[in-house]
Amino acid sequence: MFKHYLTTALRHFRQHKLTTSINVICLTIGLVCFLAIYATIAYISHGDRQYPNSDRIYMINQKTGASPTAPSTAFGTAEYLRTNAPELEAIARVVASIGILPSEVPVTAAETKTVLRVNYADPEFLQVFALPFLTGDSYNALRPPRSAIVTKSVATKLYGGVQYALGQSLRLQDGNDVTVRGVIDELKQPSHMSTSTTASALVRFDVLLSMDVLEAEAANDVVKAAYIRDWTGPLFVTYAVLPKDGSFTAAMLRDRLKQLGSHYADTNTKKNKFGAILISDYVLGSLSAVIGQDTTGITAVALFYFLGAIVLFASCLNYANLATAQAAARAKEIGMRRVVGARSGQIMIQFLIEAALVTLVALSLALTLVVVGLFGARIEGINAVVGSIAASWQFWAMLFGLLCIVTICAGAYPAFVLSRVRPTQAMRSAAIKSGGRFTQRALVVFQFATTTFLVITVFAMQTQNAQFKRLELSAIDDPFIVVGNNLRSANVDYEVLRTELLRQPHIQSVTASLHSPWDVIGESYAVGTSENAPARQLNTVINAVNHDFFATLGIHILAGRVFDRAHAADISTPRFARSTSQTDNVVLSRALAKEVGWSPTEAIGKTLYQYMNDDRAPIPLRVIGVVEDRPMSILSVGAKSSMYLLVPAVASFPIIRVSKLDTAAAKKEIEQVWAKLAPNIALTTHFADELVAASLQSFDAIGNAFSGVALLAFSMSVLGLIGLSLHVIGRRKQEIGVRKTLGASVQRIVIMLLKDFSIPILIANAFAWPIAFVLLKVYVSIFSQRTTLSIAPFIAGLLITISVAWIAVAAQATRAARMNPATVLRYE
Repeated sequence: MFKHYLTTALRHFRQHKLTTSINVICLTIGLVCFLAIYATIAYISHGDRQYPNSDRIYMINQKTGASPTAPSTAFGTAEYLRTNAPELEAIARVVASIGILPSEVPVTAAETKTVLRVNYADPEFLQVFALPFLTGDSYNALRPPRSAIVTKSVATKLYGGVQYALGQSLRLQDGNDVTVRGVIDELKQPSHMSTSTTASALVRFDVLLSMDVLEAEAANDVVKAAYIRDWTGPLFVTYAVLPKDGSFTAAMLRDRLKQLGSHYADTNTKKNKFGAILISDYVLGSLSAVIGQDTTGITAVALFYFLGAIVLFASCLNYANLATAQAAARAKEIGMRRVVGARSGQIMIQFLIEAALVTLVALSLALTLVVVGLFGARIEGINAVVGSIAASWQFWAMLFGLLCIVTICAGAYPAFVLSRVRPTQAMRSAAIKSGGRFTQRALVVFQFATTTFLVITVFAMQTQNAQFKRLELSAIDDPFIVVGNNLRSANVDYEVLRTELLRQPHIQSVTASLHSPWDVIGESYAVGTSENAPARQLNTVINAVNHDFFATLGIHILAGRVFDRAHAADISTPRFARSTSQTDNVVLSRALAKEVGWSPTEAIGKTLYQYMNDDRAPIPLRVIGVVEDRPMSILSVGAKSSMYLLVPAVASFPIIRVSKLDTAAAKKEIEQVWAKLAPNIALTTHFADELVAASLQSFDAIGNAFSGVALLAFSMSVLGLIGLSLHVIGRRKQEIGVRKTLGASVQRIVIMLLKDFSIPILIANAFAWPIAFVLLKVYVSIFSQRTTLSIAPFIAGLLITISVAWIAVAAQATRAARMNPATVLRYE
C-alpha cells in the first residue's frame, strides 16, 4: 500500500514540477530560518560550559528601583555572601565592563605606550574559572598585591613573547606599577567573558588586575570610592560556586539573597532585589535584557522562536494555498480513485504522504544549508557546539517532531478538502470545490498578514534606530570628539586642558561629564516636589556635567539660563562628599518639567527635591533653566527625562567640539595637547557617531534579524502567489472567455484579476496593523529618545505588499486576458 502511495506522489510531482519546486523552495526557506534560530540559541546556550563546574557557578544579579535587572551587583554583595553564606565553595568579584569604571586604560611597558582593556578581580576569581594559563600560577596569580594577568597578544606586543612577560612591570596611568604574574590564551567562546577578540561581553579585559589595585585607586579617587560604597551601583559581577555535594542549593542561595536587600542595601527611596542565575544562562538572559524583558515580559528565546515560527508558518500556508488551488486540476484522479473504492481516509493519507515527502526533501536541504553556513561562517567554538547537538537524541527528536508538525500544518487542510470529494461530482464536471472561495482567501490573508507584520516591524525598528542617531547628532553643526581618559586618574587638570585646547584653531568648544555620553544604560534617581518623599516619585536621569556642556552639545535653552562661570553658586558638591543638604542649582529637561506639571517658564525658580539612596535628608534643587530633551543614555532605565547638575569635581570625561572643516587636524591638535600634559599616558578618543553606533549595535542586530526574516517571508509569499495565480487564473479561463465575448477589454480583465488578488492582501494588512502597533509601542518604550509611531510604516507595508503582489501576478493576468475566447469556449 505504501508503495502505491509513494508511486502516486512521485507521479504527481513529475507532472507538476513548477508547483512542487515552489513548495520545496518555500518550505526550505522556512525550515532554514527555523533551524538557524535553533542553532543560534543552541550556540548561545553553550556559553561558559567550557569551564569546569559551570553547572555550579551562579552569577548574582540586582534590580534597583525601576531600573532593569542588572547582571551585576554592588561591591558589598560578595562580603555579604562571605559572611552569611559560608557554605559556598567560592565567592569572587570582577568589574563589569559598563558604568563609571573605564575599561580602556592607558598603560606603559618600558618605552611602549598603549591603551588596553583593564579589569579588576578578586584572587578567588581563579578558583571560580579555570582560565587557559600559558605561564604562571593558575590558582594564585592574583593573590600577591598589585598583580596582573595579561593575554598572549598583550605579552607579545609589550614584552616580545609569552616567555618574557612573567615578572615584568606594567605602569598604569596613575603612575603606579603592577607585576605580571600570569599569561593566558584567548578565552574560548561563547562566554560572558572575552578578551579583545570579542567586541561585546559583560566582562572584557586584556589585562586582569588584582582587586587591591582598584581599592588603592579608590583611596585617591572620591568617585571610585563612592561607587564602591554605594549599594545602588551594580558595577561588579559577583560569582558564587555551590558545593559539589549539594549541601547548599541554588534555592538556598536565592533565599539568603532575599534578605540582603532588606537588611543591608535598601534605603528610604530605593528597594533592591537580588537573585542568581547559572552563568550558562547569562548570554541568553542578556539578549532578553536588550529587548526589555523587565518591561515587555518577552524573552529572547521566545522572540527568536516567534520569528522562526512566523516564517515557517508562512511557508506552510503557502503549501496549503497551492495544494488547495490544485484541487480542481486533480478532480478526475480523485473521482476515479473514489469510484474504484478508495475511502476518505486513504485519500487523506495520500495527500499527507505527499506533504511529508516535500517536507522531508525541504528539511534535508535546509539542514545541509544551515550546517554549511555555520561552518562557513567560522564562528569560534561552533565545531564543538555542532558536535554536541548532533550527538544528542533531543536534536533528532526535534527534527522528527518538526517534520510531523510541518507536514500536518502544510498538508492537513488540503488533505481534508480533497478527501471529501464526491466521485459523481468530480467525474461529471472534472472540477471540484477547493474548500470554497472564502477558505482560499483566508489562507492568503493569513500568509500575507504574517508578511505584512514583519515588513511594518522592520520599517518601524529601523526608523527608531535611525531617529535616535539623527536626534543625537543632527542638532550640532560641527562634530565632536569624546576623550576616553579619566582626567582624575591621569592627573590632568581639566581647566588647563580646556585652556590649551581652545588655543587650537580647529577646536570650537570643550566641556566634560561624569559619564561617557551615550552609554547603553544610565542611572535613574527619584525626585519630587515635596520635602517628604511621597508615595509617587518621578524617576529621572541626573547628569553631572562641567561648564559649557549645553553649548558644546548644542542643547537649546527653552527658559531661564544654564550654568556659567559668573555664578559660583551653580557649582554643586558631589553627593557622596557633602555633609549638609544645601540647595543645588539644576537645569531640567523639557520632559521633566512637563512630568512635574510646569511649563518651561513656570519651572524657573521652583524647588524640587532629590530623594537620596540612603537615609540622608532630601536635597533641595533650585531650577535655574529648562532645556530641550537630549538623553545621554540609550535605554530609558525607567526614566523619561533628564536633569543636570554642575559638578566639576567629578565631570572629568572631556567632550570636545571640533571644526567640521578638518576633523583630522583637530584630532591631531588634541593629541599634541595631550602629549604635552600627559606625555607618559596614551590618549584614547572616539567620535560621537562611533559612540552612538556602538551603543546601538545590539538594536541594529535585532533590526537586521527582523529584516532577514521579513525578506524570507516576503519571498515565500511572492513565490506562493505566483504558483497560486497559475491555478486560480487557469480555473477562470472560461469566465474570462465569456467576459471577452461580451465585450470586456484586456485592461478591464487585468484590473478585475488584480483586484481579486488585492482584497485578501488588504484584509491581511487590517489584521497585521494592530498587532504590529502593540509590539512596536513596547519596542519604542525601551529607548530614552522615542519616535512617534506614525502611519508611514503601516502605509509602506501596505504599498509594498500590494505592489509586489501585482507584479507577481500581472504577467499571468495579462496573458490570460489576451487569450482568444474561441480557444477556451469551443470545448464548452
